[in-house]
Amino acid sequence: PIKNYFKEGLMVTINSDDPAMFDTSITNEYLVLIQKFGFSLEEIRKVNFNSIEASFMTDREKDIMKETFNQEWKGLTSKYFKKQK
Repeated sequence: PIKNYFKEGLMVTINSDDPAMFDTSITNEYLVLIQKFGFSLEEIRKVNFNSIEASFMTDREKDIMKETFNQEWKGLTSKYFKKQK
């Protein structure tokens, strides 16, 4: 259902509240989104932005975090993923 929620515009975020108890990590949770639910890289980027928006940071801090995230995202995706035509 998470992909349906996302497509309907609900603010989906991914969290690892208690990694030891649930035997998972945030990395694994993102892999599940991609491998099991078919999330694209752009959808993963949006999920990360949702997390920033849902945080308790000020609007200014959110803007800074989004800019920082975008810079890192561009660097990582250009290094590890070829642009699709």
